[in-house]
Amino acid sequence: KKALATKEKFLTYDEEKLIYDAPRYQDLMKGKRGRWRDTDYDVKESLVFALNTGFRQSDIALVQWDHIRQITNKDGNIINVVYLVTDKKVTDAHTLLPQKVLDILPKRREGSKYVFRMKENTNQRSIMLKERYLVHLKKWCEENNRRVELDKNDQIPIRYHKCRHTYA
Repeated sequence: KKALATKEKFLTYDEEKLIYDAPRYQDLMKGKRGRWRDTDYDVKESLVFALNTGFRQSDIALVQWDHIRQITNKDGNIINVVYLVTDKKVTDAHTLLPQKVLDILPKRREGSKYVFRMKENTNQRSIMLKERYLVHLKKWCEENNRRVELDKNDQIPIRYHKCRHTYA
């Protein structure tokens, strides 16, 4: 019997490093033409956020600026946290935000209470990641002589859910 191929549930070290080293979506799409000309989406930033919080992509899309706060921990130190507001359950839990996440957060957009600009639904966000960002990221890797492992579909195997599992 043939062994069934299993999907990796976690990012490899190289995939994780690629997320941090990769250009932002806006930079990858500069000068590109077509129906995806609106490049003001926070794909890389949301991947870094998922990798450091374990949030689902649907929860990341709901993060608002007032969910990110500074609190004093039990040792008296001031720490940055994000409160989890989820579409799966009601909770007032918070997650520590490392400085590297705070450094990569997008600038506040006038008139928007949300931290990340993302497509409206999960399917559209997945298409944006797989068919836009990762396709152009693969080209960027080739142009910059950056070696990257590809999956059986010849794609970079980075997904929001793998970021979530890697955090856990």
